[in-house]
Amino acid sequence: MKLIITLVLLITTLSVGCAQESKRYLKLKQNISYWEGYVLNRDSVKITGLVKDNLLNDTKKYSAVTFVQKDGTKLKLYPNTIKGYGYSSHNFISNGSSFLENVQHGRKLSLYKNVTVTSWSAGGAPGMAPMTHTNVKENFYVKRYNETVFKEVRKKNFKQDFSDYFKDCEELSNKILNEEYNHKDISKIVRKYNYCQ
Repeated sequence: MKLIITLVLLITTLSVGCAQESKRYLKLKQNISYWEGYVLNRDSVKITGLVKDNLLNDTKKYSAVTFVQKDGTKLKLYPNTIKGYGYSSHNFISNGSSFLENVQHGRKLSLYKNVTVTSWSAGGAPGMAPMTHTNVKENFYVKRYNETVFKEVRKKNFKQDFSDYFKDCEELSNKILNEEYNHKDISKIVRKYNYCQ
Protein backbone atom coordinates (compact mmCIF):
# COMPACT_ATOMS: atom_id res chain seq x y z
CA MET A 1 0.00 0.00 0.00
CA LYS A 2 2.83 2.40 0.89
CA LEU A 3 4.46 1.68 -2.47
CA ILE A 4 1.26 2.53 -4.36
CA ILE A 5 0.80 5.81 -2.44
CA THR A 6 4.45 6.72 -3.05
CA LEU A 7 4.11 5.99 -6.80
CA VAL A 8 0.90 8.04 -7.05
CA LEU A 9 2.56 10.96 -5.26
CA LEU A 10 5.63 10.72 -7.51
CA ILE A 11 3.56 10.64 -10.72
CA THR A 12 1.41 13.54 -9.48
CA THR A 13 4.51 15.58 -8.61
CA LEU A 14 6.09 14.92 -12.01
CA SER A 15 2.93 15.78 -13.93
CA VAL A 16 2.43 19.00 -11.93
CA GLY A 17 6.11 19.91 -12.54
CA CYS A 18 5.70 19.44 -16.29
CA ALA A 19 2.38 21.31 -16.38
CA GLN A 20 3.94 24.36 -14.76
CA GLU A 21 5.51 25.48 -18.04
CA SER A 22 3.00 27.95 -19.47
CA LYS A 23 2.37 28.50 -23.18
CA ARG A 24 4.34 31.76 -23.04
CA TYR A 25 7.28 29.99 -21.39
CA LEU A 26 7.25 27.21 -23.99
CA LYS A 27 7.11 29.77 -26.82
CA LEU A 28 10.05 31.76 -25.41
CA LYS A 29 11.94 28.50 -24.91
CA GLN A 30 12.04 28.20 -28.71
CA ASN A 31 13.53 31.70 -29.09
CA ILE A 32 17.33 31.73 -29.60
CA SER A 33 17.67 34.69 -27.20
CA TYR A 34 16.35 32.66 -24.25
CA TRP A 35 18.28 29.90 -22.53
CA GLU A 36 17.28 27.51 -19.80
CA GLY A 37 18.97 28.77 -16.68
CA TYR A 38 18.51 29.82 -13.10
CA VAL A 39 18.60 32.68 -10.63
CA LEU A 40 19.75 32.52 -7.01
CA ASN A 41 17.43 34.55 -4.83
CA ARG A 42 18.59 36.44 -1.71
CA ASP A 43 18.14 33.24 0.35
CA SER A 44 20.39 31.28 -2.08
CA VAL A 45 17.43 29.28 -3.40
CA LYS A 46 17.98 28.23 -7.02
CA ILE A 47 14.95 28.98 -9.23
CA THR A 48 14.96 27.53 -12.74
CA GLY A 49 13.50 29.29 -15.74
CA LEU A 50 14.63 31.11 -18.87
CA VAL A 51 17.41 33.69 -19.00
CA LYS A 52 17.58 36.19 -21.85
CA ASP A 53 20.99 36.38 -23.49
CA ASN A 54 21.58 39.93 -24.73
CA LEU A 55 23.22 38.93 -28.00
CA LEU A 56 23.40 42.46 -29.42
CA ASN A 57 24.56 44.18 -26.23
CA ASP A 58 26.82 41.82 -24.34
CA THR A 59 27.54 44.34 -21.58
CA LYS A 60 23.92 44.41 -20.34
CA LYS A 61 24.34 41.03 -18.65
CA TYR A 62 26.58 42.66 -16.03
CA SER A 63 23.93 45.12 -14.84
CA ALA A 64 20.58 43.30 -15.14
CA VAL A 65 19.04 40.00 -16.20
CA THR A 66 15.69 39.25 -17.79
CA PHE A 67 14.32 36.07 -16.25
CA VAL A 68 11.15 34.19 -17.23
CA GLN A 69 9.51 31.98 -14.64
CA LYS A 70 7.80 28.76 -15.72
CA ASP A 71 4.38 30.40 -15.35
CA GLY A 72 5.45 32.91 -18.05
CA THR A 73 6.06 35.85 -15.70
CA LYS A 74 8.92 37.96 -17.03
CA LEU A 75 11.10 39.74 -14.46
CA LYS A 76 13.97 42.19 -14.76
CA LEU A 77 16.38 41.46 -11.90
CA TYR A 78 19.31 43.53 -10.66
CA PRO A 79 22.46 42.77 -8.64
CA ASN A 80 20.92 44.19 -5.47
CA THR A 81 17.88 41.88 -5.73
CA ILE A 82 19.46 38.44 -6.37
CA LYS A 83 22.72 36.66 -5.53
CA GLY A 84 23.40 35.49 -9.07
CA TYR A 85 22.22 33.77 -12.22
CA GLY A 86 23.43 31.45 -14.92
CA TYR A 87 22.69 29.82 -18.26
CA SER A 88 24.59 27.63 -20.70
CA SER A 89 28.24 27.87 -19.58
CA HIS A 90 27.82 31.38 -18.10
CA ASN A 91 27.60 31.88 -14.33
CA PHE A 92 27.26 35.28 -12.70
CA ILE A 93 27.47 36.33 -9.07
CA SER A 94 26.36 39.63 -7.58
CA ASN A 95 28.70 41.91 -5.69
CA GLY A 96 25.71 44.08 -4.73
CA SER A 97 26.12 46.68 -7.47
CA SER A 98 26.88 44.60 -10.58
CA PHE A 99 27.11 41.02 -11.81
CA LEU A 100 30.52 39.41 -12.17
CA GLU A 101 30.98 36.50 -14.56
CA ASN A 102 32.94 33.52 -13.27
CA VAL A 103 35.57 33.05 -16.00
CA GLN A 104 37.87 30.67 -14.14
CA HIS A 105 36.63 28.38 -11.41
CA GLY A 106 39.24 27.01 -9.03
CA ARG A 107 39.34 24.86 -5.93
CA LYS A 108 40.65 27.70 -3.70
CA LEU A 109 40.21 30.88 -5.74
CA SER A 110 38.11 31.97 -8.71
CA LEU A 111 38.54 34.70 -11.32
CA TYR A 112 35.64 36.96 -12.27
CA LYS A 113 35.06 39.53 -15.00
CA ASN A 114 32.88 42.59 -15.35
CA VAL A 115 32.54 44.71 -18.47
CA THR A 116 31.73 48.41 -18.29
CA VAL A 117 30.90 50.79 -21.12
CA THR A 118 31.48 54.52 -20.95
CA SER A 119 30.08 56.81 -23.65
CA TRP A 120 30.54 60.52 -24.16
CA SER A 121 29.82 63.05 -26.89
CA ALA A 122 32.09 65.70 -28.31
CA GLY A 123 31.02 68.56 -30.50
CA GLY A 124 31.62 68.12 -34.20
CA ALA A 125 33.13 70.54 -36.64
CA PRO A 126 30.89 73.41 -37.85
CA GLY A 127 27.96 71.92 -39.74
CA MET A 128 28.72 68.40 -38.48
CA ALA A 129 26.82 66.38 -35.90
CA PRO A 130 28.45 65.73 -32.51
CA MET A 131 30.53 62.58 -32.32
CA THR A 132 29.84 59.88 -29.74
CA HIS A 133 32.77 57.94 -28.31
CA THR A 134 32.48 54.64 -26.49
CA ASN A 135 35.01 52.91 -24.28
CA VAL A 136 34.59 49.24 -23.29
CA LYS A 137 36.65 48.09 -20.31
CA GLU A 138 37.08 44.63 -18.81
CA ASN A 139 37.66 44.57 -15.07
CA PHE A 140 38.88 41.41 -13.35
CA TYR A 141 38.35 40.31 -9.75
CA VAL A 142 39.50 37.41 -7.60
CA LYS A 143 37.84 35.88 -4.57
CA ARG A 144 38.68 32.99 -2.30
CA TYR A 145 35.78 30.81 -1.15
CA ASN A 146 36.10 31.96 2.45
CA GLU A 147 36.04 35.67 1.49
CA THR A 148 32.97 37.86 1.17
CA VAL A 149 34.57 40.68 -0.83
CA PHE A 150 35.92 40.56 -4.39
CA LYS A 151 39.45 41.91 -4.87
CA GLU A 152 39.83 43.96 -8.05
CA VAL A 153 42.88 43.25 -10.20
CA ARG A 154 44.43 46.62 -11.04
CA LYS A 155 47.65 47.55 -12.77
CA LYS A 156 48.37 50.20 -10.15
CA ASN A 157 50.11 48.70 -7.10
CA PHE A 158 49.67 45.19 -8.50
CA LYS A 159 53.09 44.00 -7.32
CA GLN A 160 52.55 45.10 -3.72
CA ASP A 161 48.87 44.18 -3.45
CA PHE A 162 49.04 40.75 -5.02
CA SER A 163 52.39 39.56 -3.69
CA ASP A 164 50.77 40.12 -0.28
CA TYR A 165 47.41 38.60 -1.33
CA PHE A 166 49.17 35.41 -2.44
CA LYS A 167 51.68 35.29 0.43
CA ASP A 168 50.39 31.85 1.46
CA CYS A 169 51.95 30.57 -1.80
CA GLU A 170 55.55 31.75 -1.42
CA GLU A 171 56.72 30.76 -4.92
CA LEU A 172 53.88 32.69 -6.58
CA SER A 173 54.27 35.68 -4.27
CA ASN A 174 57.99 35.88 -5.13
CA LYS A 175 57.29 35.71 -8.88
CA ILE A 176 54.92 38.66 -8.52
CA LEU A 177 57.46 40.58 -6.43
CA ASN A 178 60.18 39.88 -9.02
CA GLU A 179 57.80 41.05 -11.78
CA GLU A 180 57.82 37.67 -13.53
CA TYR A 181 54.02 37.98 -13.39
CA ASN A 182 51.98 41.17 -13.70
CA HIS A 183 48.27 42.06 -13.84
CA LYS A 184 47.98 40.72 -17.40
CA ASP A 185 48.95 37.26 -16.13
CA ILE A 186 46.06 37.03 -13.66
CA SER A 187 44.54 33.94 -15.31
CA LYS A 188 47.86 32.08 -15.05
CA ILE A 189 48.34 33.33 -11.48
CA VAL A 190 44.90 32.05 -10.43
CA ARG A 191 45.58 28.67 -12.04
CA LYS A 192 48.95 28.34 -10.29
CA TYR A 193 47.55 29.46 -6.94
CA ASN A 194 44.82 26.81 -7.07
CA TYR A 195 47.50 24.11 -7.36
CA CYS A 196 49.95 25.64 -4.91
CA GLN A 197 50.68 23.40 -1.89
